[in-house]
Amino acid sequence: WNQTLVHRDLAYAGIITEAVPINAAAMEMVHFDVWSTNVNAFKIKFVDFNGTGYNGGSDNIEFEVSNTIDQEGEWVSFDLPLSDFTDVPFSDINQTVISADPVGTVFIDNLYFYKGKLFVPDLKSRKNKRAGPANHSLTTLLQK
Repeated sequence: WNQTLVHRDLAYAGIITEAVPINAAAMEMVHFDVWSTNVNAFKIKFVDFNGTGYNGGSDNIEFEVSNTIDQEGEWVSFDLPLSDFTDVPFSDINQTVISADPVGTVFIDNLYFYKGKLFVPDLKSRKNKRAGPANHSLTTLLQK
């Protein structure tokens, strides 16, 4: 059973990993799948605490990338080079911020970092299936 994360009326939301920060410095890409019928852009931002904790945000490094959702009601896969997130070292990721434009419902699945080539399954088989159900949990994986 492949569970998804759903955000209804998403303006923005945060995924906090401060207890166990993500070190993706050796990775090259981030992958995620999104499904929506009423959102045109899905944005993702990674916040790196730069090895010093939050510190009021004074030395945090963050960058947001906007992704167009042009296939309404279908799963859309994104594979983004980490270099698109300007100056983020990805060695101490404590927050992931997601947002939608306009505010709407977004299903998110398969959020992970990887290096090298990735086997991409055929998402067309999911094309006419409704997204859901969701248990509001997210698994972040690092692939070597």
